This record gives sequence, structure tokens and C-alpha cells, in this order.
Amino acid sequence: MGLAGLLTREDPDQLISGDLSAISGEVPGGELTPDPAPGKPAPRTRRKAAMKPAPRSSVPVSRAGMVKDITDEIQMYAQLMAVGISARGDDVCGAALSAQSKEIAAATAVLIARSERLLGLAHSGGLLADITRLLMALWPVATAVRAHHGGKSKEGTTSDSDGLAGFPAYAPSVG
Repeated sequence: MGLAGLLTREDPDQLISGDLSAISGEVPGGELTPDPAPGKPAPRTRRKAAMKPAPRSSVPVSRAGMVKDITDEIQMYAQLMAVGISARGDDVCGAALSAQSKEIAAATAVLIARSERLLGLAHSGGLLADITRLLMALWPVATAVRAHHGGKSKEGTTSDSDGLAGFPAYAPSVG
């Protein structure tokens, strides 16, 4: 009798007191391992591999090499952002970001390289990925703000009357 026969029995007590050897043939290997006695830990059948950090290179990286690595990483993330933006239905902005990714990466790397601390943080990994994640999270907000506050005029082009022209120019207050 298989498992289906046990499930269709009319007497539910037979499931508890019945002989389990009837279904042992359906278990891979044909044997059931008994439960451990109460109070004893279950036997360990698997060992977890110890996580070891990747070995650091003993070769020092030059400043120019670090800047090149950062430039390549920024360009990669810009390309990924361009794909994500295009996938959200904005092919124009996605294509523009993709086309400018090399220039954006080079200019951003120059800014990062001005600070030894930023250069070290960006080169050690993770910082640029977190910044990219932040930018992708902000993209829908920027799109909504632009649509609401910087939208197109009736002719289909942007004009000053749609933007900030209705506001007075900023002048710092004295004293």
C-alpha cells in the first residue's frame, strides 16, 4: 500500500499506530532514520564551509591604476543604470546615459581622485554600488518631479513659463 492508501483510510488512528514499513519503499534509499532520543542533539550530517576572505594582493596598486579601476567600475554601473532606465520605458534617457557613460565615468573618477580618503573608499569596493543603488532608487522620484514641475508646454517643448520663470530671482538677504 502506498502513501495514497494511507491518506484514504477511514480510521485516522491507523496512520499513527500503523506499520510504516508499508511506505518505506517510497523513501529514497528504502530506510527511515529514527528520530534522536529527547535531550540528545541531532547528528550533524553536513558541515558548513568556513567563509574566508579573498586574499589581498601583495602587489601595491598605483594611484593611476586605482583611478582606472574606479573609472571602469563607474562606467559599468552607468551602463547598468542605462539598461534599467530603458527597461522602465525611457529609451531616450537610457540611450543618452549609455552614450555618455565613458565621459561621466572619467569626470567622476577625477573628482573622486582629488581625495585620498574617497579614492581609498571607492577602490576598496561597495561604495560605488551603493551610490548606484541610491541613484536608481531616486530615478522614479526625479521623473515624477520633472513631469509635475518641469513638464512640456502645449506645443511639446519646454519653456520658461513652465519652469522657474514665475518665481522671483534669488537674492541673498543682508544682515
